[in-house]
Amino acid sequence: MTKVLLIGNGAREHAIATALARADVEIHAHMERKNPGIAKLSKEITIGSTTETRKIPDLSGIDYAIIGPEAPLAVGISDFITSQGVPCIAPSKDAAMIETSKSFARIIIDQIIPKANPQFMVTRSLDDLRKFENKIGVENIVVKPNGLTGGKGVKIFGEHLKSRDELVQYASDLLIREGVIVLEEKLVGTEFTMQAFSDGTRLEVMPLVRDYKRAYDGDTGPNTGSMGSLSTPDHGLPYVTQEDYEAAKGIMDATLIGIKKKSGSIFKGILYGQFMKTKTGVKVIEFNARFGDPEAMNVLSILSTSMDDICQQIIDGNLGQVQFENKATVCVYVVPEGYPGTDVVKDSPLDLSVATTAQLYYASVYEKDNQILTTGSRAIGVLGKGDSVAQAREIAYANASRIKGRVRFRSDIGVGREEPEVTTSERVLVIDSGGQYTHLISRRCRELGVFAEILPQETSLDDKLLENVKGVILSGGPRTVTDEDIGEVFSENQEKLRMRNIKVIGICFGHQLLAVHYGGSLAPGGNPEYGQTEIEVIDPSILVNGLQKKQKVWMSHSDEVNKLPNLMRPLVISGNGRIAAFANSDNTIFGVQFHPEVTHTQNGLTILQKFLREICEFKDEWKPEDQIGTIIEYVKDTVGISQVLVGTSGGVDSTVAAYLIRQAIGERLYGVFVDNGLLREGEREEVVTAFREMGFEHFVAIDASDEFVDALEGIEDPEEKRKIIADKFIEIFERKANELESEFGEFEFLGQGTIYPDRVESAATGKATAVIKSHHNVRLPDWMKLRLVEPLRDLYKDEVRQVGFALDIPKHMITRQPFPGPSLAIRISGPVTRKQLSILRHADSILQNVIESEPFYPEIWQSFCVLLPVRTVGVMGDERTYDQAVVIRMVESLDAMTASVSTPPWDVLLLAASRIANEVKGINRVVYDLTSKPPGTIEWY
Repeated sequence: MTKVLLIGNGAREHAIATALARADVEIHAHMERKNPGIAKLSKEITIGSTTETRKIPDLSGIDYAIIGPEAPLAVGISDFITSQGVPCIAPSKDAAMIETSKSFARIIIDQIIPKANPQFMVTRSLDDLRKFENKIGVENIVVKPNGLTGGKGVKIFGEHLKSRDELVQYASDLLIREGVIVLEEKLVGTEFTMQAFSDGTRLEVMPLVRDYKRAYDGDTGPNTGSMGSLSTPDHGLPYVTQEDYEAAKGIMDATLIGIKKKSGSIFKGILYGQFMKTKTGVKVIEFNARFGDPEAMNVLSILSTSMDDICQQIIDGNLGQVQFENKATVCVYVVPEGYPGTDVVKDSPLDLSVATTAQLYYASVYEKDNQILTTGSRAIGVLGKGDSVAQAREIAYANASRIKGRVRFRSDIGVGREEPEVTTSERVLVIDSGGQYTHLISRRCRELGVFAEILPQETSLDDKLLENVKGVILSGGPRTVTDEDIGEVFSENQEKLRMRNIKVIGICFGHQLLAVHYGGSLAPGGNPEYGQTEIEVIDPSILVNGLQKKQKVWMSHSDEVNKLPNLMRPLVISGNGRIAAFANSDNTIFGVQFHPEVTHTQNGLTILQKFLREICEFKDEWKPEDQIGTIIEYVKDTVGISQVLVGTSGGVDSTVAAYLIRQAIGERLYGVFVDNGLLREGEREEVVTAFREMGFEHFVAIDASDEFVDALEGIEDPEEKRKIIADKFIEIFERKANELESEFGEFEFLGQGTIYPDRVESAATGKATAVIKSHHNVRLPDWMKLRLVEPLRDLYKDEVRQVGFALDIPKHMITRQPFPGPSLAIRISGPVTRKQLSILRHADSILQNVIESEPFYPEIWQSFCVLLPVRTVGVMGDERTYDQAVVIRMVESLDAMTASVSTPPWDVLLLAASRIANEVKGINRVVYDLTSKPPGTIEWY
């Protein structure tokens, strides 16, 4: 019988021992601490150091050895055993440097397949830290110790290192301790693990594994060794394409050759590659020179080929094909309460007696008085095996929950898709029929955690557009349904949706459109419904189930559906008996005459949620902050090695956009701030200071006040003001860009803070959509012949703020109130003059000064003054005045799609009005705007 020395005492080694036992070998285990599971499988055990040669047991009669953990590899235990004439299934000390020396690994990869590396620097000097920071941006830096640290040494800026001071201190500490550090670019994407047996010249790849490193559900909390892992029956992973697989395998093959060339030693044993699938290809996170833990449990539990045969072939250098069962595996780690914190429960007894239908792998536990007790680390790996991930997961969790003791485990290992994509794959399409609430519908869906995308009504929905679509919403519109609306494109789209069982709901105009298309009829509006209207639920079977029988909704229609198509039934009627909502017989098509997206509709969000979650069965939870990695990769892919010029107004959109671009390309970003003389009090100073504090090295501010104000002289029309400001901005921006190009080289890209609603406001989503207003810099890239990079183009204003908070941008820059690009010019009704600007700026400054310390101020979306051309009679002292009136406007909103009037305490308003009228020369009357949005807009012009 083959005699094997197994070195190590964790769950990984327990998995190796189990595979060896199935191969009917005699196991001699050498452990630093007795593992009860390994001990039961072993003929003989010895306890002692695994990193000291003098503690290695007598090798007489041993046919070969297997080393499980990394520490013995780092000190050359494999070399010692081999020198005693015993083959070892583990690399030599020199070959193991692929794991034990991060600099060694990066240099090898750089020599053989550099595209698999992130940007990196191996250094012995803190001076190089600044150089690397300038190259890629401090936000993108990962600091790694060169040697082994048990998975605890890698620190990511922003996640582990919260400031540059912390970064420098940590790098300094590592240099003192090790003399060398590795600086790397942070990789963004999805991870996977590829392990392979190696005979020194050939690799035999094992099933891919995904592990869950975070301590708590939802991939939250600190990193751990791992809280669980999974593999699939086809031995791949859903998000790893064949191209990705071949790329990773190619990197592993090349690395095997590189190790031999660099170290002079062939690599025999287990090569473990941890990879990141990024937008620019598969990259190496790190290599290990042994099995992963828990990955060993996944792959060895389904190993069909004899482990003994594999080891003998590795020794002989003729590794053959290795077979695995076509089974899924899910491993759930049971850990002590408090893990991985400092208050972890230790020495707690575990009752494993009823966890009998899964394989249990003992990790950091010990045996005393016939009881298994915890230490301070991961305790038991519970491995479920089945025909599907769901089945394997069920087995694993059924048994994990039967383990009694002061322990816990994550509840979401293997839940849903086997890997969350960087961005959600599930989508709802919002078809825009020209309604002003289209973006509000989209925004509400995202608020409910479902990613929404807007398409024009005339769009033909091909297979690509319908990929991963689970629902469609037809928006409202400002017109009557015509034959053109229900023409060929609409009819074909409806058939495609029906064939794919994609659920559809029409809102207002969309409600009418669906009814007419399927054979119903409309009555022209002689009795319109506008504003809040009472409805009555008459069929609570679906969509409105669980809601009160009568409630108020927001209506805005004149036409009405007076006859439903066959196989459709009314769900809701309005107060006068009109059809307010319907569903078809198989509950795939719905219509609502009212607007659930508007806050004036009671239970509107609930109705949308029922459609999305209950009817369409959306499972994903879309969050804007989860898109940061995707955005950064988009910028990298778009820009390549080019330089980017960005206009920074100081508003939240341009600030977050600039920050993201800088994260992606580092010092190749150049920011320009144009002071147009139309800004609020102290605005220029605030913006310049903030960008300097955020570390933007290439940032310039231009004072162009006189040029803008002179160009606006005598102009009254708001749209003309916008266009003049746009032209002047382009002229000045281009002038400065030319200066920068002469100094730093050519710019190919312009970075802009364009957000999703800008598509309606500047160019409209489709031909049915009305343009509300033009944007002052929308023509800039065409004028300057620059390509555009827009990191925020798919986000709404409040989503941009959430991204900003996640990026640790200074809070005051994220919470700044929105400010229009044309600035104070469009808050002056009438001609813009220096005097009018001074009056308005002073009034606005007083308003902010009065309210910014009030408790209600954080709830304000925008607060500002509007200067009217109206002159009113007033009294100042004993004199009669004939001066202008100013309007105070304060609104509350979440997303600017709708807004309600703020109702601050009366005494605060009186104080602001009194101070403005008394302190601002030229103002003798102050009024307060009480208009919500809708029907008004937030800005006056």
